[in-house]
Amino acid sequence: MQQPDEEFIETVVILAREEEKQLKHKENNNNNNNNNNKSSSKQQYKKYIIDKPEQVVSWLLYLIVNGTYPTIKDKAIQLLSRHLTKEGKHLIRVLSKEVLEALKVETIELLKTTTNLTDTFGRHLFRIIESLAIYLLPRCSWNELDIIINGKEGEGLKDNERGLIKVLSKYDNFKKEKQEMLVKMINKFDFFKRQSDDQYRSYIPILLSMLVQIDLDTQKVFFDNLLRNLTSILIRDYPDPAMHQLIQQIIDTMIQLFFKGDHATKSIMFPNFFQIASRSPNKFTDHHLERIISCMYEWLSNVKDIELEEWTDSSSKIEHYHDLIPRNPTRDIDYHLDNRLLDVISHFGRFLRVLGQDHRAQVHIFNQLNVLLNSQQHSWKQRYSALISLSKFYDSINPDILTQQFPIIFKLVLKLVVNDENIRVRWASLQCLIQFTKEFKELMIESSDEIFQAIVGKPMNDPNESIQTRCCILIKAMIDMDVIVDDNVKEGLYRLFERLFQSPKLVIVENALLSFISVLKTGSKIFIHYSGNIVGILLNLFEKHYKSRILSSRLIKAFSLCSYIMRETTFSKDLNKFMQFVRKNEKSIDLIDVFRASSLFMQMAGKSFAVYLPMLIRMAIKILETPLPQWGITEESSLNIERITKTLDSLNDGIMFESYYIDYIPLAPFVHGLAVALCYLVQCRISAEIRNRSFDSLPTCVKLSKLHFGARSDKTLGLFGMSLNTVLLLCPVEPCLFVISSALDIATTLIRVMGKEAMTLDQTRLVLDTFTKVEKRMYYIAEQVRGGNEEIVADDEDIADVPTLTVEALSSGYEMIGMLLKQNSVMAAPLITSDLLVKSCQKLRDNQEEQGDQDDNDDDEEEGIGQEEEERRIINEGILSFLVRYCEYGGEDAINTFPQIIPTIIKCLTLTGVMEQNSASYALGVAAQITKDRFSPWVMQVLQAFDIITYAPNAYVEDKKDVTETVIVSVGRIIRNVPQVASHVCTIIPKWLNHLPLTHKDSFLATFQPLSEEKEISLVIDNLCTIIRLYPNQCFGKEYQHVAKIHQIIQNYLARCQRFEKIILIRAWLFIKDSIQSNWDIIPLDTKDQLSNLKELARE
Repeated sequence: MQQPDEEFIETVVILAREEEKQLKHKENNNNNNNNNNKSSSKQQYKKYIIDKPEQVVSWLLYLIVNGTYPTIKDKAIQLLSRHLTKEGKHLIRVLSKEVLEALKVETIELLKTTTNLTDTFGRHLFRIIESLAIYLLPRCSWNELDIIINGKEGEGLKDNERGLIKVLSKYDNFKKEKQEMLVKMINKFDFFKRQSDDQYRSYIPILLSMLVQIDLDTQKVFFDNLLRNLTSILIRDYPDPAMHQLIQQIIDTMIQLFFKGDHATKSIMFPNFFQIASRSPNKFTDHHLERIISCMYEWLSNVKDIELEEWTDSSSKIEHYHDLIPRNPTRDIDYHLDNRLLDVISHFGRFLRVLGQDHRAQVHIFNQLNVLLNSQQHSWKQRYSALISLSKFYDSINPDILTQQFPIIFKLVLKLVVNDENIRVRWASLQCLIQFTKEFKELMIESSDEIFQAIVGKPMNDPNESIQTRCCILIKAMIDMDVIVDDNVKEGLYRLFERLFQSPKLVIVENALLSFISVLKTGSKIFIHYSGNIVGILLNLFEKHYKSRILSSRLIKAFSLCSYIMRETTFSKDLNKFMQFVRKNEKSIDLIDVFRASSLFMQMAGKSFAVYLPMLIRMAIKILETPLPQWGITEESSLNIERITKTLDSLNDGIMFESYYIDYIPLAPFVHGLAVALCYLVQCRISAEIRNRSFDSLPTCVKLSKLHFGARSDKTLGLFGMSLNTVLLLCPVEPCLFVISSALDIATTLIRVMGKEAMTLDQTRLVLDTFTKVEKRMYYIAEQVRGGNEEIVADDEDIADVPTLTVEALSSGYEMIGMLLKQNSVMAAPLITSDLLVKSCQKLRDNQEEQGDQDDNDDDEEEGIGQEEEERRIINEGILSFLVRYCEYGGEDAINTFPQIIPTIIKCLTLTGVMEQNSASYALGVAAQITKDRFSPWVMQVLQAFDIITYAPNAYVEDKKDVTETVIVSVGRIIRNVPQVASHVCTIIPKWLNHLPLTHKDSFLATFQPLSEEKEISLVIDNLCTIIRLYPNQCFGKEYQHVAKIHQIIQNYLARCQRFEKIILIRAWLFIKDSIQSNWDIIPLDTKDQLSNLKELARE
């Protein structure tokens, strides 16, 4: 409200006086001046109305509310009443929100006043409210008035309110107007324009009432629009407190409409259930949930009736999977073809998920399932929809309820698999069982006998290919769970496979092969009885369909597994037939599958498979030598890259992998040609993956050449030199960091495979020079990336991975130098520069300081700190592996640098990484063994650090146990080899004995010797027996109190060592016995009793 100016107030006063005079002198027309004044005032008021209509309303309202003179108040309300009555909605529409709100508030306040209004004032007030109500109430924009009209009991009303209700009674609460206004807004898509929160909420009862009354046959479009607007209101306002009062009415109305709506209507309607369920699931009563779920199953059962042949043909198309197990084994042709039913599944699943752990809905689901699955009285569509829902919604149901209901549901489903009259129900039942193998693994394993007995009979003999296919996938899924299949079941399966492989439908053959491969992997000897017919069928299929990528791939896999089970003598003819066919049709056959299968052929045929190697290697080389462009990828070159990459993978993971571990000598004559092709591919610019995979098999080539031609033969030395040069020369120029790291690892393997002192001086220098270049480049790249230069990173790599990739490459480089020292110490040790050692030790010290800073701020849990710590560990492990080998194999060159490197290694014992501590512990033990008395400057510091490790609370927990046992081995070496410990052995030896015997092979020793478990035991036994003779008094104890412990250690190792070690142990025990006998008189009685028992035990 705005206070009017004096001129407007004067105008109102004059108009009031004129009206008063007119009432007193209705017949007096003599005063012309008065008439002129009156006419002037009216004209002035009309000018106000025309020029300032909103301001006039505001001024008049101010005078009505705040006026001090009754005459002015009465005239003001009269003028406002006439103005609103005459202009109506045209005037109200132009009023500002503030003025309109003031009108609503002040008129209601005047209505609620306790004083009786004069008839004239009340009549004008009612007319003002009526004019406003006609416009506002249909728009649900005056809740306060709505409450007065509809929300009070008659006896609670005030006189003024009764008067107003009587005036407005002719409008029947504006229901008709509200509906007309709502219809108009919805049809004009104007519902959400300029609507307040109160308006939205006020429209809901009207919406619900209209929804129930609408005739869907004639007003379908409008009905759907109403539903969409209701959903929009719920999304916008719920859970507003005012909305909670309407939720039950909304749910009841939605359920009532749900049963009569078509698919489109239900799809529009269902989000309302979702909105309520996601925010207040408790608003659904048990009755609500039961009716909704019942309706959902009815909705789901709306499956098309199509001819069996059409369904089978369509189903076969989606059964043609490229994966061994389809990614979505519950996919169904009905739902695939009918997008409407996909919507149903989506809605139903979403509703269940938002209900979460509300078990009421889940109980109703299983009640419905039991009813639908347990009776043939329901239509097949209902059983079918129940099965599909079960396979789809398992992840939305509480696992405990699922487990509880599983036995019941499982028996019903299995019964339908065998006995249901409808093929699609049987199909869906099999789908459910396939899904159960994923979700109820243990329960399905327990029920495996029932399942196999059921499906091997009637379902597998079903002539329909879709049923047969589902059975095959179910068999594979069951066997992949490591189910133990009875031999009788396997016999039945092999007979079925023999029949299925002869099906004219390739999709059946393809899926039968999946199951067949799984059964073969169980290794049953029963297959021998069926192998003749089945292998013959497989070969015939291969000859007919070798151009079919999926079928031929599975046939080759199945054929190779058959070879693994069958005897060489019975399979050699079939293998020869297969390989000859491959040779004749190599241009049409995908040779990658042949390469993969060859590793199994090699294991089966042994050396006799060598006759096929020339053909296979020639084929592989031919593929590997496919020309590739240096820059730019075309469609053709992309296919060639893929083919070469797959060939490399199949060689690396098949023939070459197998040859490396079984020393397959027959391959040796052909590896040189293969190595040449591989080295050529190392230089391929267009594909980092090809470069990375091309050198994987080079160590195998060198190893086989070495075994066949000899380590120092020209062929072997030439092959090694070519391979090593190719790999090392790549590293300084390779753009991809992961390729550099892999190349350095391969160089390490090549050096190890080639053996002791096999490298030339130039090759040794090349290794060291390559490391220097790689080190410099890795630090440069890391610095550039930290400075924000992203262009330095290869396209194949993520800039976030660069810090880790650079330290991995550096670590691989250090390990390469370590292997160089181990295998070629004579040549390499003198070439290790002081600069390399200084930088290595400094890097370790820097990392130790950084770890210390991190430990001081261990409350900081940022993710970056974990990554930085991991990067420090990677580089530390690489440097320590180099220093370990340098200490062990560096000879005098290394010993002369011990003052520089040993203190750094000792500090590494405080690092947190298992491998770091392990490496440091091993290196210090080796250094003590080599240097003997020259190790004295550090011996006590080392032993004290070892004490901290061995007596830590977690010393024998998980990976820390490896560290502890490495320390114990090193302590033994120190006691035996460093004479300066003699004055402390009384303390050191009992502690050392308390940690013996070691309970398992030390994994670190195996890495660096490499030591087998037997060799590690031999090392410990040798040290123990030597120390017993070196320090007998300290080992036995002054009163021979340690002998029992030594006896326990000896007895433990006697049970698991070799004959030579047993002789050493027995001699040590005899030495102990001689000492005991010589000193028997001075041994305490209690100890004598104990030792007597030990002697008896030893005699046993």
